[in-house]
Amino acid sequence: MTDSVMRDFRQSVRRLRSRPTYTIVTVATLAIVIGAATAILAVVNATLVRPLPVPHGDRLTQLFLMPPGETAWTSRNP
Repeated sequence: MTDSVMRDFRQSVRRLRSRPTYTIVTVATLAIVIGAATAILAVVNATLVRPLPVPHGDRLTQLFLMPPGETAWTSRNP
């Protein structure tokens, strides 16, 4: 099994060396996708997964001021 894996690996490397444009585009695409996924996961982790860095974060509230006579949520002021 190890011989067949090494043979496949050598053949893959040979094919990639024979087509440098394809290799560059593939590596660049992988780098961009991995970087974007890392950035998105970091934002999700920081905003949704990790708890708030304050004591009793589950008891926080947010107050809004509404102009007199307004009932629409779009006219609220934080």
